[in-house]
Amino acid sequence: MKNIITAISNRQTLLKTITASSERRLSKSPDGKLRVLTKNKAFQYYHVSKPKDYNGVYLNKKKRTTAAKLAQKEYDQKVIQAAKEENKLLQQLYDFYHVNPVDELHLSLHPGKQRLIKPVVTPDEDYINNWINQDYRTNTFHPEERKYENNRGIMMRSKSEVIISEILDSMNIPYIYEKELPLDYLHSYFPDFTILDVKNRREVYLEHLGMMDDPDYISSALQKIKKYEENGYRLNDNLLLTYETLMMPLNTTLVKEKLSEFAR
Repeated sequence: MKNIITAISNRQTLLKTITASSERRLSKSPDGKLRVLTKNKAFQYYHVSKPKDYNGVYLNKKKRTTAAKLAQKEYDQKVIQAAKEENKLLQQLYDFYHVNPVDELHLSLHPGKQRLIKPVVTPDEDYINNWINQDYRTNTFHPEERKYENNRGIMMRSKSEVIISEILDSMNIPYIYEKELPLDYLHSYFPDFTILDVKNRREVYLEHLGMMDDPDYISSALQKIKKYEENGYRLNDNLLLTYETLMMPLNTTLVKEKLSEFAR
């Protein structure tokens, strides 16, 4: 539901920007309107500036700028009108979802009754808790390499992974560390982070490539990415990559940008 309300608000903001831009152009537009005739498959433009002058004054090529301004004027007028009508409908939707959202109706019931019903849409917090507490297989390979502790007490394999986990926490993004992801009957991966995209109720996988100045590591990483893509995972969609080298440490600003759409 929050997604819908956010989408409506974003669209209203865009319409407001478009309307303001169109109104600024209109304030500088010439009087009158543009009349167009087609003659010998060519367009002829006429400036109609008087109420009873139906034909208008012919605009030759030297006055094509005036023709363009008049055409833009008509277009801007239509844009403003359409934007106002769309915004009116959007406001009605916005008001409706604020007053009567189906997936939040359970909250209007007595707390004792809320315990007895099954909502038609699982509330976000319940969905997150169920996801976090699911049974899953984790990576048991070289457990001794998990020697860096994050602020939730999870032992991780690198300082950069700890930093990424703390960015996820700061952005209120649910995640599970090294959760098994079966790709096919032969292959399973353990992505560094399995992220819950709460808005779209799907899992997104983040792999940190921490030794990108090592040729063997690069070759292995590329093979891994290829296997992901062969199984339907797409970069910057449901597969995210972060990386670093000895000379180029983890860029936390870029990490935050990659994760921004999943923030809550």
